[in-house]
Amino acid sequence: MSLKKIVGVLRPPKSKPKNNIPQADLGLLPPTPLWSRVMIWTIGAGSVSLIIWSVFTKVEETVMLQGEIATAKPAVPVKALDPGVIESILIEPHQPITTEQPLIIYGDDETKLRLKSLKKRLELIKIQNVSEVNMYDFRIEQSKQQLALDRDMLRRLTFLLKEGAIQETQVIEKKTQISKAELSIESIREEKQRSIHQTEQTSEELKGSIQELEAKSNRFTITSPVNGFIQDVKYQSPGTRIQQGDVVATIIPDRELIAKVKIPSKLSAPIEVKSLANLDVDAFPASEFGSIEAEVISLSPMTSAPSGDSPQKLYSADLKLLKPSAPDLFSLDQLRPGMAITARIRLREKPAISTVFEFLSNLFDPLTEQR
Repeated sequence: MSLKKIVGVLRPPKSKPKNNIPQADLGLLPPTPLWSRVMIWTIGAGSVSLIIWSVFTKVEETVMLQGEIATAKPAVPVKALDPGVIESILIEPHQPITTEQPLIIYGDDETKLRLKSLKKRLELIKIQNVSEVNMYDFRIEQSKQQLALDRDMLRRLTFLLKEGAIQETQVIEKKTQISKAELSIESIREEKQRSIHQTEQTSEELKGSIQELEAKSNRFTITSPVNGFIQDVKYQSPGTRIQQGDVVATIIPDRELIAKVKIPSKLSAPIEVKSLANLDVDAFPASEFGSIEAEVISLSPMTSAPSGDSPQKLYSADLKLLKPSAPDLFSLDQLRPGMAITARIRLREKPAISTVFEFLSNLFDPLTEQR
């Protein structure tokens, strides 16, 4: 058998193309498997569902601001109303105090001497008034006795005149004496009243001066006007002279606490009164003690002047402390003025998809600025 015949036997016969299939369809790929088509439809449907969800789903936009715990009313400066020298200091910095509790006692020698002198003078006037009243009473009593004698004498003279034993002029003279005695008694009574009135007037003037000096002496004991804590004491040793109007101590009122935060001007528009917030206190980590629920109660109408520490303009906001998120772990009574806080204020609700656009905008803005 020849080589050609052997090759012809081993080579498979060529299949003839079917007449009903176009020649161009022979180059198409076979159809994809079913699993790949299911995955493509799943991804597409999921993407469309995610876009629809992000359009209609709202998310809260918050901003984080720094601030501190403060009292609803500012610190109270305690001033000296009169000049003097400190005698004793009854307080120390950071000490809790109550209303009307003595803080510092001071005084001056002039006030004490004047007060002592006026009280002594008042006692002397009282003694002198008693003596003068007794003297006038004695003179009145003496004049009354003389008047009674004169009236008895007049009665006798009148009887003798009827008998013709004396002249009528003697009776007239006696009547004149009686009239003068009556006028003298009235005059003594008027002098007595004038003396009493003058003494009372002088006494009232002295009492007024004494009351003024006593009130001034009471002011030498400086007391606390509110409950709270001593922030600082200006004078530390007795014997120091203070002047009128000097601030001797500063008190932090022990009243309702609030939170104060600074708001950049670009964020001030969405923040409104009644906006809710969560506060994290640095001294009480939120991971251990939870946060504090709060709400904005006031916003400053104007920005504060820029400073070296903060060149941008800032608004200030006061937040009312509502309640702790974990009352079993933390109480508002544990807060102290001056504690630093981080406030997360809820600005508004927005579609979730807007967050993606903002992220992309922030991502490509620097590239656009560089161009």
